[in-house]
Amino acid sequence: MSGDRIAGLLGMICGLYWGVMGYNYGIWGQTGPASGFIPVTFGSLTFVLSAILFGQTFAQGGIRFSIEEIRTVVLISVFTGTAIFLLNKLGTMPTLGLLILLWLRFLERYPWAAAIKISAGTIAVAYFVFVVWLQVPLPTGWLGF
Repeated sequence: MSGDRIAGLLGMICGLYWGVMGYNYGIWGQTGPASGFIPVTFGSLTFVLSAILFGQTFAQGGIRFSIEEIRTVVLISVFTGTAIFLLNKLGTMPTLGLLILLWLRFLERYPWAAAIKISAGTIAVAYFVFVVWLQVPLPTGWLGF
C-alpha cells in the first residue's frame, strides 16, 4: 500500500469525522452560517479530495515505500509529536517557531540561515496578528509568550 493510499484513506476518515461533528453543531442559523458551517465545508472538501487521491493510487499500480518516504513520515511524526508536547511548556510562538525551523531544515533541506530567517519572520507576523492585533489568548510557556 502506497503512502498516498494511506493518506487518502486517513483523509477520508478525518473529513467524514469533521463533517459529521460540524453537522451536529448546525450548519445554518437564523442570521447566517452557524458553528458547524466551516467544519462541514472543509470536512466535505477534505473527504472529496482524499477520495480522489485514494482512487488515483489504484491507477498507478504497485507502488512501494521508498526510504525517503519513510524518512519523511518519521520526521513529520517526531516533529509534530514534539511540538504538541512542548506547546504548554514553551508556549505557542516558540514551539511554532521551532517546528517551522526543523521542518524547513530537515524536510525541505533549507540552509540554516534561510530556515532561521523564514521561521523568525513567520513567528513575528503570527505574534503581531494573533497576540497583539486580535488579542487571542494563546498558551504561554516559561518565556511568557
